[in-house]
Amino acid sequence: MTGVKMGLRRLLAILVLVLLSAGGCVPLPAALPAPGATDGTEQAVFEPVNLNRAPAGRLEASRVSAAPRLDGQMDAVWAMAQPLRIPLAAPSHGSGPQGAREIELRAVHTADTLYLLARWPGEPPPDAADTTFNQLTIHWTIPTLAGSPPPACGVACHTAYVDGRGRVAYMNSETIPQGGQDALSAGGGWAEGAWSVAWSRPLVSANAYDVQFDDLSACYLFFVKIFERADGRSDAVSKPYALVFVP
Repeated sequence: MTGVKMGLRRLLAILVLVLLSAGGCVPLPAALPAPGATDGTEQAVFEPVNLNRAPAGRLEASRVSAAPRLDGQMDAVWAMAQPLRIPLAAPSHGSGPQGAREIELRAVHTADTLYLLARWPGEPPPDAADTTFNQLTIHWTIPTLAGSPPPACGVACHTAYVDGRGRVAYMNSETIPQGGQDALSAGGGWAEGAWSVAWSRPLVSANAYDVQFDDLSACYLFFVKIFERADGRSDAVSKPYALVFVP
């Protein structure tokens, strides 16, 4: 019976791999975790694409004719985007406050550019002069290029760095180790107990190791991480989700 179960898991994994490569995000029975996996957040951290598990939800990027603002403020374009509220797991060890428990994402796109807005409640960084902190990362799954070694962590990251006053200092699209860093247009920061970060990137970038949104009928898997920067507190991380493009 064990051999039958293992064979079923392998068959399902192969089936989902084929469907994902063809652009489908197909739900699977939740009762078939990957061998050795737990129900905790660790699976999402170290294996963002778990082929035995469906994405927990979809972030829909609608087509727009004009670009939204990239200052973290809600404008008319962002208001038209469908919000996706993503739970985050951030266990606290001790008496300190919990980290962010939920983040809201919105996405829109033009003919050649993807725009994203992230908003969540949280504490500001300490008012440290001449210092920047990594605050938010979206981890995208990326393919292995033929003839090249696999990426160290199998993801491309959109990482926002903020200064000591909570303002977005810069944002990069990063792949490890190949590909290096590409600057992204971004803005926003912390105000009145909440963070708001907006950024953009080309649908298709010149970096062959980066995620490429070259098929608008496909789905693109990702997970979210908020950096807590606190002793005894784990960073807040989501389960895998899927970005899809809608007319």
